[in-house]
Amino acid sequence: MKTLSKLLLLFALVTVESHANQSGSDIAATVNDVRILEADKSKSLDLTEFVLGAANFQRVRQEREGSALEDEIDRHLLREEFKRMGGQVKPEHIDQLVTDLIAFRFNGNETAFKDELSTFDLDQDDIRTRLLDNLISKVFQNDEALNGGNFDEWLEKLRGKSDISISE
Repeated sequence: MKTLSKLLLLFALVTVESHANQSGSDIAATVNDVRILEADKSKSLDLTEFVLGAANFQRVRQEREGSALEDEIDRHLLREEFKRMGGQVKPEHIDQLVTDLIAFRFNGNETAFKDELSTFDLDQDDIRTRLLDNLISKVFQNDEALNGGNFDEWLEKLRGKSDISISE
């Protein structure tokens, strides 16, 4: 369980599905016809702070703020590639990650977990999506058969094959 908790700390990024019918000024980027909204960047930072805890988040905040949009794009691309390859994660695996997060960050106190979720205007679906994305990222990072032995180069090629446009 400590390994899963460390995974949460190392790969605390989020992808929030973009919503249709947003005005052009709210769109931060489009990835393969899916919009990433300006609000998604802010929500990404909130989720990172929630998962890491305020004290740990302050150490990485500046780095995360500068890369929030790129992180969103990468999370979307990895999730899309995982689905394309037929990858699936059983809900009980995500349930266990949620349980581990509650144990790690909230000493097993589910009420404290839910209370803090509400202070960030987040819900359990947001956390479950974050944890799923973390798991998918870890799979691609650790499996040399999938990433050709170099995750960063493989991800760059994936970006190059994708239709990505960033709003000004």
